[in-house]
Amino acid sequence: MLNIREGQPSDLAEITRFDQQLMVFDQTFDPTLNLSWPLSQGGQEFYKARLSRAEGIAWIAEDEGRMVGYLLGCLNQSAEYSRPEVTAEIECLYVDPSRRGEGIGGRLIERFEAWAQAAGARRLRVTVSAANRSALRFYRRRGFRCFDVVLDKPISGEGSRADGG
Repeated sequence: MLNIREGQPSDLAEITRFDQQLMVFDQTFDPTLNLSWPLSQGGQEFYKARLSRAEGIAWIAEDEGRMVGYLLGCLNQSAEYSRPEVTAEIECLYVDPSRRGEGIGGRLIERFEAWAQAAGARRLRVTVSAANRSALRFYRRRGFRCFDVVLDKPISGEGSRADGG
C-alpha cells in the first residue's frame, strides 16, 4: 500500500541515493551537473534543510516501508519587480524506475501542492531540461505550462573571453 508522508532526518541516506540516481539520469540532458554534489557538504545541508522543514519540505512515497519516490520543494517570494506573491518550487522529484507509471509522481505533486496552498503559495514552479521530453509531458499533464524560457549558449575558444578578446 503506497503511503505519502513528510520526510524525516532518518530519510537522508535514501534521499541522497535517489538524488544521485536522478542526477545521473539528468546528466544526459545537462552535462554541467556535478554528480558528486549529492554527497558534498552543500548537498547534504540542502537535503537536511528540506527534511527538517527549515527551508522547505520533503515528501516521501513509500510502499511497505521502502522508499519508492520523493519530492523536495520550497517556497519563494516573487522578485522585487513582480507582484508580491509566494511561489512553491519543486526542486527534485524522483520515482524509482521500476515504479513509474503507477501515479506516484502525481500523488507527490498533489501533496506538495496542498502543502504549498496551505502555506500561501499562489503558483507552482519546476525547472525541466528542454530535452527531457518525458518530464515535460509528465508536468504538462498535471497542468504546468511554459512560463519562462532560459536560453543557453556554450562559449569556448579564442575571442570568447568576457573582455571581448
